[in-house]
This record gives sequence, C-alpha cells and structure tokens, in this order.
Amino acid sequence: MKTGAYENIWWRVENRVHELAEQEGALDMYSVVNIIRAFTKSQDNRSSASDKLYIHLEPTILKNIGSVNARELGHLMYGYSIRDVGNPEIYKAFENRFTQLVDQKAPFDHAFLSNAIYYMLFRENDDEKLWKAIVEATIVQDDILPLMHYKPFKISRYYLEKRFPDWDLHEYIESFYYADRYWNAASLDEYFQSDYKYLEFKAFLN
Repeated sequence: MKTGAYENIWWRVENRVHELAEQEGALDMYSVVNIIRAFTKSQDNRSSASDKLYIHLEPTILKNIGSVNARELGHLMYGYSIRDVGNPEIYKAFENRFTQLVDQKAPFDHAFLSNAIYYMLFRENDDEKLWKAIVEATIVQDDILPLMHYKPFKISRYYLEKRFPDWDLHEYIESFYYADRYWNAASLDEYFQSDYKYLEFKAFLN
C-alpha cells in the first residue's frame, strides 16, 4: 500500500465494496467490520474512503448488529465516530449493543475499551452506565495496559474528573500507572534525542 498507485488502490477497493454492498448476503459482518477497520486505520491512521462508503454499509450493520462481539463492536464504534459520519440510527444501534454487552457481563479487553473510550469522547457521551462499565472493566484487567492503547485512557481521566466529580477514580487511574510511567520515559527520551547537542555529539561519535 506504499506504491505510487496507493490512492488508486484504495479507490478500486472502495468501488468493489460498493458493488458487494448492493448484493444481498455478499458481505457478512466479519467482512464489514474488517473493511471499516482497514479504511479507518489506512494511510498511517489518516483514514481513507469516502463518507458514502460508511453510510452504504449502515443497512448491513443495523441488520446484524446483534451478532457482533465486543472487539468487533469497538472497531465499528471507533471507525464511525472518529470520522463523525453516519446517521443517528447507527450510533443508537452501537450504544444499544454496548449496553446489551454490559448487561450480559461480556468480557472487555484493553483493545475494546480503548475504542469504546474514543467513541464516548468523540460523541461527548455522558451515559453513566456505559462509563461505569468502562471504568470497572479497566480496573479488573489482569494485563498491564499496552502503550498502544494508553492515550484514550489518559484523556478519559481528565474528562471523567470534570464530568463526574463525585466518582472515586483512584483505582481506575492506578490501573494504567505502568503505561503512564513508560509513556513519560519514552517522551523524555524522544525530547533528549531531538536536542541539537545530542545530535551533534552522536554525529561526532559516528
């Protein structure tokens, strides 16, 4: 995807998806989820495809939203919300499915929680039930928060402190302590390595 015909390739893929979307049963939810994910994350997360594609896939998603698991739902929520594309019905369906999974006590991992937090922030969603589910699911994670999922958790801390000032977020904040420390160390390294004195000394050693 880094060829000279990079954009042309995406255009051709998008046209083919439009064709398949018109054929009953040609696209299952596994395919739709991964199409949305691929277009959203393409070009180093700058995204590609037209808004029309996302809207064209809405009927398939709405028809089958009850079959998606948490990981798949997270990709869809992130893909639509970061682009701010889609009709109100699709966002209502996302939140209804999220609520169903919460009621079913479905397990949520860091990957889903990261996408869910981005969705809630992008949509400025203040649903206490969903936010509490996110906080509680984060606290009970056995794994250390991966650095690649760290940013939305960090941002959500300040959002929740302002939006729900009565909440005790101590355990929530503690749950991404190691990711926070590593992020600070990595940022400091990047700062030092960009300093002209460091670059001059590195050039001298080489």
